[in-house]
Amino acid sequence: MNHVSNYFDESLLINKMKSDLEHMYLKYDDLIARLIEMETKKHLDRVTQLPNIEHFNQMINKRLKKHEYGTIFIFDICDFGRVNVEFGYEIGDKVLSAIGSAIKSEADGDVYTGYFGCNRFGIYKKDSLNYDDAYSFFSEVKQRVMTVLRGHFELNLRAVATPINKDFSKLNDIYIKSEVMLKRLKSRRSDFLYFDKTQQQVENTKDELAKYVKESVSLGNYYVVYQEKVDSMTNKIVGLEALARLKRNDRIISPNVFIPILEGSNNIVGFGNVIIESVLKNMDFIEEKYGNDIVVSINISPKQFGSTKLKDWLGEVAEKYSVDLSKIEFEITENVFVNDMDHCINQLLDLKEKGVRFALDDFGTGYSSLQYLTKLPVNTLKIDKSFIDQIYHEQTKLVVKAIIDVGKASNLNIVAEGVEDKRQVEILNSIGCNIIQGYYYSKPKLLK
Repeated sequence: MNHVSNYFDESLLINKMKSDLEHMYLKYDDLIARLIEMETKKHLDRVTQLPNIEHFNQMINKRLKKHEYGTIFIFDICDFGRVNVEFGYEIGDKVLSAIGSAIKSEADGDVYTGYFGCNRFGIYKKDSLNYDDAYSFFSEVKQRVMTVLRGHFELNLRAVATPINKDFSKLNDIYIKSEVMLKRLKSRRSDFLYFDKTQQQVENTKDELAKYVKESVSLGNYYVVYQEKVDSMTNKIVGLEALARLKRNDRIISPNVFIPILEGSNNIVGFGNVIIESVLKNMDFIEEKYGNDIVVSINISPKQFGSTKLKDWLGEVAEKYSVDLSKIEFEITENVFVNDMDHCINQLLDLKEKGVRFALDDFGTGYSSLQYLTKLPVNTLKIDKSFIDQIYHEQTKLVVKAIIDVGKASNLNIVAEGVEDKRQVEILNSIGCNIIQGYYYSKPKLLK
């Protein structure tokens, strides 16, 4: 009997030991899981659930050690501080969380995202992108974020893109330069800058750029890309805008860098003339590709526009290449006529005698008002991208509609520029604008 009793006692003891071991293993597994969770959370921002800057740097440096050179984007959520002030920190955190989710959706094997604190986000893309591809990626991210914010908060995005290479790969240096460039973007009322090592050298000295631009004209270190304008009702291409690009050592210098500096020097007229002649020289090919009724617009600087030699010079170039100048449209900005409206109108009329058309570019961002449209002999009104970015908001939409209505009452063609998503197209169509220019339909591209 004792033998049987001992057997059951031992059996119970063994079962208890097994149970205790299993419980211990479960606790161990739970402990490991908790440690992993804690380690993961340590690298994630609480609000956005994105990697913090420390972990972001670790991941990027691992890639750099393998010589995997990509492109880093530093994003600034413009005027985000107003959200905290007007709505409180709790709402501010929810907005950051929503933006974080939109940015995180870009992440995959080739894209890594991070939150740097305040209103700064970082994205690393494995590919070393050129200017146009970097701007295209920026536009995609911006579209996602603006879709999340649509109709709720009037915020905007700006970004600096920096391609990394073996000679330009220190993250801290890139961040410092990006901060400087973000401030510069704000002062220029622009939203994107492409900043590689060449750009850094250019930014270090304006004299160097002025000298280089002069050399570029004679050496041919420039080229022209064209962005299509599309009638969104018919999907027909109705126009092109010619855009200058400048190269240096096989790297592209951002227009955000060289155009403002050129405008502050005496080189802008010569450079602008070279671009105009390049377009006129290609008009036969353009008409062959797009049709004889295509109109090509070219940006012209205030200094170039004010030149007393422009009319005669343009006539000679048009005759040289047998170009009908009614197929050419000069885009001028509002600051062209702010100082002397009468002189501006006379110059416009002189050039229109040659057949040249005119578009008022970046309308609404400078000094003009709607009443000027009745005085200026222009053909086209271009609604500035800053309005298009905010067109989801009812107040902005009403402003844009007013611009469109007054423009049409003045018999002007209306073009919306910087359009990047379908919803923007739909809103513009609903308020009377169907000529669209922007990455939604077309990136700037070479003719051939």
